[in-house]
Amino acid sequence: MRIVFLNGEHPDVDSAAERLRVGSAPDNDVVLRAAEVAAHHLTLFQDRRGLVLAVEPGASRVHVNARPVREKALLRFGDVLSVGSAKCLLQPDPGAEAERTPPAAPVETGDRPGRAALRAVAGPLSGHLLGIDGRLDLPLAELAPAGVAVELRDGALWLETRGTIVQINGVAARQARLAPGDQLCVGAHRYVIEAPGLQAEASLARQRVAFVPHEAAFPEDTAGPRGEVWWLIVTAALLGLGIALLLLFRP
Repeated sequence: MRIVFLNGEHPDVDSAAERLRVGSAPDNDVVLRAAEVAAHHLTLFQDRRGLVLAVEPGASRVHVNARPVREKALLRFGDVLSVGSAKCLLQPDPGAEAERTPPAAPVETGDRPGRAALRAVAGPLSGHLLGIDGRLDLPLAELAPAGVAVELRDGALWLETRGTIVQINGVAARQARLAPGDQLCVGAHRYVIEAPGLQAEASLARQRVAFVPHEAAFPEDTAGPRGEVWWLIVTAALLGLGIALLLLFRP
């Protein structure tokens, strides 16, 4: 994760830690000396849901994309946090965006993945779900900058722009391959990619990578050292012999 401070209140922070404490006191992971920042103001941590913001008791509320958070909020890359007078942008690790523009792998079945849509989470269209049937051009009713489109082709979602810079998870881009859960920021508008079909394809791909080895292995090759089985057999035989001898010579 990268935290970019938009007004230079602190040097940008790159962190792989599972928990990051932010505040003005020197024992924080990120010491932020700005107006209205409490000694221990907030904590960022990972759980099974994703990246979570927790506001510490007694600290003033934190604003996420201009919306106040009193206790906890689930965050996405691309969110802007206001902590007192400081503003910061959450971005993924720099290397995480490197694979966004390779050619899309063709879909073997020739079928289009399940439905895909943009869910507006901020701006005039907030709360609306914009379906992507092949191609979705923005603006809609002149509500966003011209020349931005999301297209579903070759089993993948692609962002295309004509001169307009869009932020994907807080990182500026003109053309990129999109993934379910990505957050797009177009001017004052924020959209989140919802694509159950693509999510299923990505999940299957991860399973193939995780569970199918380059060369097939036999079950006994992955069951642990072969000697462990013989130790169990010898131990069982000795126990059986001992019990037999006790029964045989019992007075």
